[in-house]
Amino acid sequence: MTVYLLTVAIYSAYLFLPGFCFLYLSKIRCDRFIFSYAISLSLLVIISYPYLLFGGSIANWLWSVHVGISVLIFVGFLVGNNRNDRSDNPNRRKTCISYIGLSSIFIVFSIYHVSVGPYTEIPSDIWKHIARVRMYLDNVSSGNLYIPDTIYILDFFPTDAVYFFHALVSKFVGVAPTTLIAPVTLVTTSIFLGTVYFFTQKLLQNF
Repeated sequence: MTVYLLTVAIYSAYLFLPGFCFLYLSKIRCDRFIFSYAISLSLLVIISYPYLLFGGSIANWLWSVHVGISVLIFVGFLVGNNRNDRSDNPNRRKTCISYIGLSSIFIVFSIYHVSVGPYTEIPSDIWKHIARVRMYLDNVSSGNLYIPDTIYILDFFPTDAVYFFHALVSKFVGVAPTTLIAPVTLVTTSIFLGTVYFFTQKLLQNF
């Protein structure tokens, strides 16, 4: 359970909080949920891409990520100071009701997920992803960051940064990548459900 909760905390922190802090400090309230995830994930991918492509140490990558997050938050603070506090301000009552609905969805889904387990779509897909994570896990164990020899350079994509992140978390908590399937899918599926929830809400707001 400790590994489960720690993994959920790490993924929530790096895949949501940096973008949320930026939007909160910059006083941008429109579509805050989905943009929090989009900004956070983009930051991880952008910083990881040159390290994966040209090589580097895990320590330098960690330093770069946290400097990037600090800069993002500082920029959000500067943007917020130059914005009118009234701008982009939604109805508070509707916002409160909206987040109560979102919280209800998260609670129900969390209970289901913990009780039943993760849904991994096509089994061959999940094992393909796990195999990719294991390739990066060998690099993480060596303390270096680069494209594994088993991945041809033409098969490398910026999204490989996600596989690297999975491998890094797996190494940090000290368990196999397969053990993290449940907590990771809890976070990512919750983000997906939240995105669908707010998209549907916005789609139907005029009805």
